[in-house]
Amino acid sequence: MRHPVLWNRFFVLLSAAALFCIPLSSPAQEQDQSPAGQAPQGVSQDVMLYKAAEEALKAKDNKTAADNLSVIVNKYPFSEFYEPALYGLGQILVNMGSKEEGIKLLEKALIIYPNSWLARQAAIVAGNYYYEQKQREDALRLYDFLLEHFD
Repeated sequence: MRHPVLWNRFFVLLSAAALFCIPLSSPAQEQDQSPAGQAPQGVSQDVMLYKAAEEALKAKDNKTAADNLSVIVNKYPFSEFYEPALYGLGQILVNMGSKEEGIKLLEKALIIYPNSWLARQAAIVAGNYYYEQKQREDALRLYDFLLEHFD
């Protein structure tokens, strides 16, 4: 029999530990790096914005990363970087304190990309947010999503 308090703490600890661990790109998306300030010829704007967001995150500049990802989310919905930008922007906004806006983006990403490699973490973060807000039905909906999509 599971102890409810320990089970709840498990989800809180899991989300807190992973809150800063959602990478923006999968290993399959790793690409050649250009010298700082130089874009290779023929590189599209969304690629440059995404790389700039990754660099900003490495430098712990969440504001710049969020700004770059926001442009991708709002201007390039058919970009190959839309999915990780949507998840990444949602996570950054949650980390920066704009939790409601970030959670909305994470939930949008879960609807569009339920089988993404980022979906598990997004559902945990969103579920825990709703749990903390005492919105049990929303929290249970996201925890059910986890049980349905992941072992």
